[in-house]
Amino acid sequence: MAGIRAWLAAAVTVAVLATLPAWAQTPPAAKPPAQPPAREVELGRQADALQRDARYADAVVAATELLKLREARLGPDHPDVAWPVMRLGELRRIQGRYAEAESLFKRALAIRETKLGRDHPDVAHSLVLLALVDIPLGRYAEGEVFARRSLAIREAKFGRDSPAVASASNVTGLLLRAQGRNAEAEPLFRRALAIYEAHRGPDDVELGHVLNNLGSHYAAVGRNADAEAHYKRAVAIHEKALGADHPDLANTLSNLGNFEVQRGRYKDAEPLLQRALAIRERTLGPEHPAVATTLNVLAECYRYQKRLAEAEPLQRRALAIREKVFGPDHPTVADSFNNVALLERALGRPEAAEAAYKRAIAIDEAAFGPDAFSVINTRTNLARLYADAKRYDSALEQSRLATDGAVRYRQSEAAQRGAGVESERGRYRSFFFLHIWLAYKLGEEKPGQRTALAAEAFEQAQLIYASKASQAIAGMAARFAVGDDPLAAVVRERQDLTERWRRLDGAIVAAASKPPAERDQAADKAARAEHASAGQRLAALDAKIAQDFPGYAELSSPRPVKLADLQKMLGADEALLAYASSTTTTWLWAVRRDRAAFYNIDMTSKALRGEVAVLRGKLDPTRNPELKAFDVKRAYALHQSVLAPAAPLLDGVRHVFIVPDGALQSLPIGVLVTAPPADKIDYRKVAWLARQYAVTTLPSVSSLRALRQLAQGGHAPAPFLGIGDPALGGKPGGARGAAGADGDDDVLRQLAPLPDTADELRALAQSLGAGPDTLYLRERASEATIKALKLDQYRVLAFATHGLVAGEIEGLAEPALVLTPPGTTSADDDGLLKASEIARLKLNADWVILSACNTASGETPGAEGLSGLAKAFFYAGSRALLVSHWPVASQAAVRLTTGALDALKREPEIGRAEALRRAQIALLEDKSIGRSGHPMMWAPFVIVGEGAPGH
Repeated sequence: MAGIRAWLAAAVTVAVLATLPAWAQTPPAAKPPAQPPAREVELGRQADALQRDARYADAVVAATELLKLREARLGPDHPDVAWPVMRLGELRRIQGRYAEAESLFKRALAIRETKLGRDHPDVAHSLVLLALVDIPLGRYAEGEVFARRSLAIREAKFGRDSPAVASASNVTGLLLRAQGRNAEAEPLFRRALAIYEAHRGPDDVELGHVLNNLGSHYAAVGRNADAEAHYKRAVAIHEKALGADHPDLANTLSNLGNFEVQRGRYKDAEPLLQRALAIRERTLGPEHPAVATTLNVLAECYRYQKRLAEAEPLQRRALAIREKVFGPDHPTVADSFNNVALLERALGRPEAAEAAYKRAIAIDEAAFGPDAFSVINTRTNLARLYADAKRYDSALEQSRLATDGAVRYRQSEAAQRGAGVESERGRYRSFFFLHIWLAYKLGEEKPGQRTALAAEAFEQAQLIYASKASQAIAGMAARFAVGDDPLAAVVRERQDLTERWRRLDGAIVAAASKPPAERDQAADKAARAEHASAGQRLAALDAKIAQDFPGYAELSSPRPVKLADLQKMLGADEALLAYASSTTTTWLWAVRRDRAAFYNIDMTSKALRGEVAVLRGKLDPTRNPELKAFDVKRAYALHQSVLAPAAPLLDGVRHVFIVPDGALQSLPIGVLVTAPPADKIDYRKVAWLARQYAVTTLPSVSSLRALRQLAQGGHAPAPFLGIGDPALGGKPGGARGAAGADGDDDVLRQLAPLPDTADELRALAQSLGAGPDTLYLRERASEATIKALKLDQYRVLAFATHGLVAGEIEGLAEPALVLTPPGTTSADDDGLLKASEIARLKLNADWVILSACNTASGETPGAEGLSGLAKAFFYAGSRALLVSHWPVASQAAVRLTTGALDALKREPEIGRAEALRRAQIALLEDKSIGRSGHPMMWAPFVIVGEGAPGH
């Protein structure tokens, strides 16, 4: 994590080294008279040329002589004297002589405000440079005031789309980012980018600076693909426009090198950093603060590779430069102290490391407050140092301070809708995992505190989850909890609009990383306009919701559930198992109404992923078409690792809620084996976990609270709606899905027909007492028809059809359910009910049954365990889902879904999870169906959401 802290210093340097465009160096209203003396003209040209060639010392000589001549001719306070004053100040800023630069900028500002007025464009020029020099001086709030004032003047004088506005917008963004206000900074950078692209060519230097700043922003919030694309475009622009030996190019190379260090790509990073260092030392001098920035990052690159002897002198040299230039209490000095401490720890010098960490914390806390990421990160490093010495009390004290700050910071970020918020949350995972581990270790050391520490760790574990499915459930529950129909409609509109805003946002970011020639300019312009319109409407909706229902924000933002509160939600025969999997271990909490336990499982997230992959390989028919034997011994071994430790606490439990993490999201735990299997496998005699417990999957612990306390609104009047058996013309087949398909709507028509889904839906309707008019089959199963229905009138909805994942047919960018293809495709009806369209439906369903393939799995390896389809149905208003982890054989799908509803009809009090369990066991034991005992056949479906009786 130290590397992120190092990036903050590097990011500030982006602005410090940026060369201002020609119009900013010579504002139109401040140019010398039409007939200046020839010597002054010549000196101005010399200073310009020398600055362009990065010969800054020579440029200072020319600029100083020019200023003296101008003062002698016009007097010290003439407006035309302000121009060479600003030129000299800019050169001093580039040289890292910030106090001199500030003094010159303030002198020019005073002249201009007195002679030209406070709202003159030349005043805005002085203000933006003062703001820029405040960044290395660490005066971010003061600089923000200057930058915003400059921005306002320029907008009024030049219009919102002027390059002058772009420059002020860029600098304002830098100051906000330096304060950790990423969500506010990003739109300012992107505004500057759009203006420069519209008014300058694709190879403009200033455009490269903004791309560089955006790359640093995206790196900071964990959006690596966007960061890399922006950095590389910036490097290409700067190398072409400035040549291979310019400090602005070195700046971009240094940031790209730092980015590669954070991704662990040290061989790629090292030559970038060494090249940047050589350019900076040659053009700026060996004691320039920009040199310290690259030294700092290069030292980190060596430390990560355990090349400590090479790292130490670089890091100490960086600290010495920063202390000399900035003084002892500057944030960049804190950055160096943090990294020196990391080196001291690696070198086995804990006392020196502790002192350096404390020095870094003191500096940053004074500058930014306790919730700044740099403070949180350094406290976490100090906690690790104490843990090395087994000082767990002291370590946990520091970790508590760090995670408390992280929670407050995340809450402030979560209030923003900006792109990258989920990534911003994700980068705190290591802080919360450390807190959990320290609580566990202290509990081992002090058994009397173990119960309280387990409860504390349980809340920390919940902070790790950043599940979109959990957010969808919370949003749905809050919508129902609002109760008032007009306000509920406003809340729903806001949720829909936020999703659209984010999709547009992602498209705009992706386009910005490409040169203009590679983009659809018309589509890009339309997306920006729609994005702006959506943002304005969101602001209006936020104001209305805040006024009419101020408690909504609390309801819709999942927060940790206290262990004692969770226990009150559980029935006597219920338990909740919550997992958190890290790179070093896996944690498990087992919670009953009257007791709870906390386990450290010796299995890394990587090892767990490997075990699950092996088991999944025999469960997915696309990977095991010949139905080869399932490895029951491996399933038993995994059970012994991840669930058996909690078995004593599960005595008397009939219904288990599971909150999986990592690879466990991809495996229905019913296929685990609870007793040693015989050498000769008979599936019907295996001790499957599904025989022992009814299981419900939850995306998060807070989902249970949302479903049980908030989402219990009025129930829909009609019992059932079934949609399936679309009119398809392909060859009959046994599985639902479109493996191998690769075309347009004609390919949809050639998918295998599913006539047995009609029988399945009829049986489901009969189980629920619904008539044939509630079935939408064949031609009635069209997208246009379904969208026109009042779907919130039905308690149970069932879709029995093909389910497609993103990319399964050409051009499909999101998961979808296949419906009857229309005669003529349109935007509203192309035969595919996509996740984004499902999310816009209005449901009030107790249960949605997705009898299609791949409706539980995430779309990509390592993705969240619920697909976009599942999340979309929660978002639309379903309290529970029946979803599948792999493509399901049609005969098995019919038996499982109808069997579950039949069981529920006979005994309504058993709940959905138990009804599914009984259907699974019935299929498992049915000898009339070939190979039905293989878990591929009976185990694909899981209940997600509320699966318990009586809720």
